[in-house]
Amino acid sequence: MIVKMKKVTLIVSDKYRDSALKKLRKLGVLHVQNINAPVSEDIQTLETKLENVNKALQIIGESDEQKIITDMEHIESQVNQIFSIKQDEENLQRELDEQVEIHSWFKKWGAISLESMQKLKRAGVFIRFYVADKSVLKNLPEDKIIHIAKEEQNRVYLALFSESADEKLDLKEDPIPTIELVELERKISQLSDEINIINDSIKAFSDIRDGMLKYKTDLESQLELNRVKYGMGDEGELAYLQGFCPVDTVPGVKKLAAEDGWGYLIQAPDAPNEVPTLIKNPKWIRIIEPLF
Repeated sequence: MIVKMKKVTLIVSDKYRDSALKKLRKLGVLHVQNINAPVSEDIQTLETKLENVNKALQIIGESDEQKIITDMEHIESQVNQIFSIKQDEENLQRELDEQVEIHSWFKKWGAISLESMQKLKRAGVFIRFYVADKSVLKNLPEDKIIHIAKEEQNRVYLALFSESADEKLDLKEDPIPTIELVELERKISQLSDEINIINDSIKAFSDIRDGMLKYKTDLESQLELNRVKYGMGDEGELAYLQGFCPVDTVPGVKKLAAEDGWGYLIQAPDAPNEVPTLIKNPKWIRIIEPLF
């Protein structure tokens, strides 16, 4: 059945705002509605930290072996370290992708030596490489030395030989990379090894996953508290909040307010559509809930 709710307004001294919220959270019966938009640097900082730890959890993966860590500052530094290492891995991966893309040129044209090309230039022989549609074959100039290196599907690979550095074809040029193939392959191998080492170091963080999950829970709790804190109304040295609580918990709220000297107002809700819905099953149904 749906539990009846009461609208509660609590008034506290502004300097006791934090302690009042902690006591209310411990009581756990009030559904708070913000009076002001909860905006502050504290909230932004906590949201950033929470976003970071969620990303870090995705990065490290799962592990059966877990370290028991209670120092949340240590966990926070580990999260930052994970991000730093992951950034290094991403930078190396981008560099590797670039080198692999360069290597694709040699897959198309073969193991052509950059040094040999430079020797030919010094001897007055210039070579330009082109990739074009096969349809260009019937319109190639007959007064130029053109070698058809390879044909595949609708593409053709052409090399123009000339005695002038300025001579060229009106086609898309595919220049030779400014690196020797042996050096390029060594660089690719080195980058791959470095990425593997970094990935292994990232996996090593998975044994603190439980600590990171606890850190995440703490952040969520702090964030919730700060959103309520900065969503409260204030009048001079007084702060106030509003919310809804089940009718049967009103005595507990009144007792806490009396013990701590808070002002309060308990009233029927003004707008029923704003009231949160709480469903509480009767005792005879609760007995068989485990079966359901």
